[in-house]
Order: sequence, then C-alpha cells, then structure tokens
Amino acid sequence: MGSVKNRCWLIVIIAMLIVIPAWTQETADIIRAKMFILEDEQGRDRGTFWADSNGPKLILFDESGLPCIALSVKNNGSFLVLYDQESEASIELSMNKEGRGLLLRDENGETRIELSVTESGPRLVIYDGKQEARIGMIVDKSETKILFK
Repeated sequence: MGSVKNRCWLIVIIAMLIVIPAWTQETADIIRAKMFILEDEQGRDRGTFWADSNGPKLILFDESGLPCIALSVKNNGSFLVLYDQESEASIELSMNKEGRGLLLRDENGETRIELSVTESGPRLVIYDGKQEARIGMIVDKSETKILFK
C-alpha cells in the first residue's frame, strides 16, 4: 500500500509543478500545447500528458520507462490504472455511465477480483487463475445470485 500512496503523492507533486509555475508567470496567462512530456535530470521521459479524440490522458513512468500510473477521461467515463513492476495493469478503477468498477489483477494480468456497482445492482466476483468465476454475489433488480464453484 505504501507504493500506491507514494505514487499518489507523485501525481500531486507533478500537478503542482505544472500548475504553480503557470500561476507565477506574469508574461503568460495561458499555456497551450498538444502534449507535455516530463523529463528527469537524465533526460528520460517520466510522464506524458496529452489529449486526443478519445479524451485527455496522463501517464507516469518509472526510472526504467515503464508505466506506473495512467489516468484517462474518455467519452464514456474516467479510468485510473496502476501498473506493477512488469508493466502489467494490476488495479483498474473506472467510472462511466454504466456504473463504477474496480478490477484487481494478478501478476499475469488476469482479473482475480471484480467489484462493481451498476444501475442493475452491485456485483462481487472472485476468479481463479483461468478467468473462471469461482465465488460471486450479484444483486440485480429482480434477484440475487450467489455463485460457488
């Protein structure tokens, strides 16, 4: 958990490094760009921030250039993805018109836990390593389903 907390602080610091200089510059009221690339002292890319036809995206990289955090806003919702040391998407948090969701993946990138809330109701499903649902509870407007395999 400490690693996730450190990454969150890194996002806050980077945002401050982008916003505060813009507030203190007296010569530029607005800064416009197609893309921002954040580099470290060695010239390595450590973050990118851009927008395309799907929406804005922010990706932060570790010292070896692998993504650690991705934040995106698309036409149908917002997404936050945390990556492990092998650049596999490990935790995905999403919010869109259909509902809210949290996916936890294992070291192979396979979804192991799904937690979501939609208009039809909440859902909690635990998967084995073969993407088979093993335990689950799904509550929708008409019934409650409990799954044990």
